[in-house]
Parts: sequence; structure tokens; C-alpha cells
Amino acid sequence: MRYALVLLDVGSQFVSIDKAMAGQARAAVATGVPLDVFVVNATRSETVDGVRFVKHMPIPASLTRVARLMKMRLVASVPVLQTYDVVFLRYPTAIDLDPLAFVRARSKGPRIATIHHAKEVREQLAISRSPGMLARAGLEWVQGRRIVREVDGIIGVTDEIRDFQLARAGVDKPARTIANGVDVSTVAPTGFVPFDGEELRLVFLASSHALWHGTDRLRKSLEAYRGRRRVVLDMVGRGSNPAGTREVFGNVTIRHHGMLHGEALDRVLAQGTLAISTLAFFRTGLRQAAVLKTREYVARGLPTVLGYEDMDLPEDWPFALRLPIDESVFSLDPLFDFAARVSSAPGAAQQMRRFAEGVLDWRVKVPRFAELAEVMLDRSLC
Repeated sequence: MRYALVLLDVGSQFVSIDKAMAGQARAAVATGVPLDVFVVNATRSETVDGVRFVKHMPIPASLTRVARLMKMRLVASVPVLQTYDVVFLRYPTAIDLDPLAFVRARSKGPRIATIHHAKEVREQLAISRSPGMLARAGLEWVQGRRIVREVDGIIGVTDEIRDFQLARAGVDKPARTIANGVDVSTVAPTGFVPFDGEELRLVFLASSHALWHGTDRLRKSLEAYRGRRRVVLDMVGRGSNPAGTREVFGNVTIRHHGMLHGEALDRVLAQGTLAISTLAFFRTGLRQAAVLKTREYVARGLPTVLGYEDMDLPEDWPFALRLPIDESVFSLDPLFDFAARVSSAPGAAQQMRRFAEGVLDWRVKVPRFAELAEVMLDRSLC
């Protein structure tokens, strides 16, 4: 049996997604799962970090925008994908003139499962209510149901998303929850700076200005702080202000670093006591999530503050602090208490690293794709 994990790139990829796919490719090799990882794109034909970049059918430069309306045709235009038994396709949304183009090929080619990271219509409407986005959401409402009804399997990165997609399909089919993971071996164990009771060091990675990151919620909460203790927040990523700038209000300082990678990123994260993860997924209709940066934080040995329910972190796990899942401006007092508690825990950073290796690593998660593939193939033979 041969399986393919496929992402269609029409110009909207993020660094975190690239890292995740490379981690999945390495995990497949390490665990012996016959899974190849592909990025279908317009320009590249090469293998990088185990990920195979393959070109879809040519699109004239003047029609680049049209590619977003031909997504399933673009995937179907890659002949090598037809040689696999099962294709796991990261769901490209149903804004497509022919949403079933790739699905139709499954009678003589692979079984297909779509991988979902959102309640797509809710997410689109949360981003904007412009006429264009309303049209996109309308297409997703109608065409998305057709896609999930016709594919052979469904993967959600949370139980909530999996159940939503099954309900949208309206028919019984193999489905699994496979949360996002991390390649722990590629993440530096930076640990964290113990809280001294006087200055709290926070770090926050935001690869974009997406509304679900909750950057505005974090900022409002910091601006509302009137306490005597000092708070320093290091902001990293495209969600940050220009690199090298800083803001000061009261006892709070925000330092902006822009995009960082490698040792530069390690140095900044190593200065933190608590890492802030996503704080506003509820804006897209979700309570549960499997955030990539949370997994990186844990692999580094950084205690994490969340604004959602994480699929892999038990409620009583001592190294995560859960904030209310709403728009509230939160008090920093629970963060001070949490920082003091984890700072006094013996070997806290090492405990987090071991947890990441045993629960969050892609080597734990990739075999679950093969388990679902077997169920899908068995069902197709019935």
C-alpha cells in the first residue's frame, strides 16, 4: 500500500505549514509508514526536506487568480497522485468551478480523505462580511457539502471539526481525529526563565495578523494592567510591529522582533517564562484546536497560556494555563500565579519535552493516517 499526503499551494502557505509537512515526511520514514508528502504548486519540481514539490497543469500568468477557482482540477492534473492507494488532501475549500474534479478520479485511482482545520464557512464569515467573502462562504456552504459527501474519509484536527464535517456530509463514512504535531527532534530545547516574582517575561509567535490569534485581546489585557510587577512581551512574526520597535505603557513593555528563524528565534524564546498561544479561536466558531505553535512551545519546554481547548493537553496538565474562551480582557494575576507554580516544579522543562516526544511528535501521529487508510480500503472492498 502507498499513501500520499497532499497540499495544494496557490500562494497562501505559511512557514508553520511548511515545517509541519517536513515533519510529517520525516516521521513517515522514521516509523516505516508508506506515506509520501506532496505540495502541488505552479513553479517547483524538487524534493526538499522529504517533501515532494510537483507542478500542476500550467496556468498562464494572466490567469493566476483563476487557479483559486480550479483547485480540484489542479490536484487532479498531477498524474503521480493517481498511483497511490489513498490520498489525504488538506482541504483546499470549495471555492471551485469544478469541486469534484479530483474526487471523480477515485473510481480508477486512489481513495480520498480530506483533512480539515476549521469550520470553513464560520471562518470565512468571521474574517469578513464583504460581498466577495459572502460569495465565497455561499459557495463553501453548497459545494463543500458535495465534496465531504463524496470523499471516502474525513480527518479533523479536533473532535469538534471531525463531527462538524461528518454532519455536513450527512452520510456515514470513515473518520478520525488526528491533531497537529511537531517534529520534536528539530526543535531546540530552549526551556524557560524561572519567574523571579518581579518581572514576568512573555513570548508570543504570530505568523500572520489572523483574527483568531487574538493579538488584540492580548494587547487589551496588557493595556488594562495596573499592577506593580513588570511585564515584558516579546512579539515575533508577521503579526508584530516593525522589527526593533518597542512600546511601553505603565509597567508593560512590548518588544517587536518581526520574523525570526533558527538561532535568532531560539535566543528570544529562551528569554521567556510563559509562551502565549492562540487566544481567539472562538471567533471562528471553535472551542477546540490543535495549534502548531503550542506544540513547538511544549517541545521547547515553555509553559503555555491558551485561549482554547487543546486536543492533546489534558485539563489537569500542569504546564498549560487555560484562559476563558471569550472576548474578555483577562487579568494577569493568574499568569503570575501560573509562572510561580511552574517555576517551582522540578525539571519542568524536561517534563514538557518528554510529553512532546510521547504525545505531540509526528512520529506518534503519522501512523494514524495508515490506520484510517486501511479502514477506507477495507470499506471500499465491501
